[in-house]
Amino acid sequence: DVQLAADAAVVPVGPSCHLVFRECDADPVAEAAMEGVHIAIYVSDWKGAYERLTALGLTWSNPRFTHLDMCDDFEQARASRQFRFKHIVDPSGERLLELEHETRALRHFQWFKPVHYLPA
Repeated sequence: DVQLAADAAVVPVGPSCHLVFRECDADPVAEAAMEGVHIAIYVSDWKGAYERLTALGLTWSNPRFTHLDMCDDFEQARASRQFRFKHIVDPSGERLLELEHETRALRHFQWFKPVHYLPA
């Protein structure tokens, strides 16, 4: 369950893994440092997730990675073994934040791959 605090929302996304969202003042330096940062998520109903996000107009092919994957239609997403979206919206469709998600099936070959992220 999502936990809400005065200064953050904590979203559990896996065993001992959480995303923490904090609202803060605009900081162009911090935003520039986050350019290109994205997360990979693994879902059980991959095709259903693709269909639901596509129906909302939220699937997105990142132009930086067209040599790796595209998801303009389901056949492209299936061939790429993943699809992307970047806008988090509320039920009305209003954009709340941007965070690129690589969305993969639980059967994806990189499931539970150790990740080494060293921010600049």
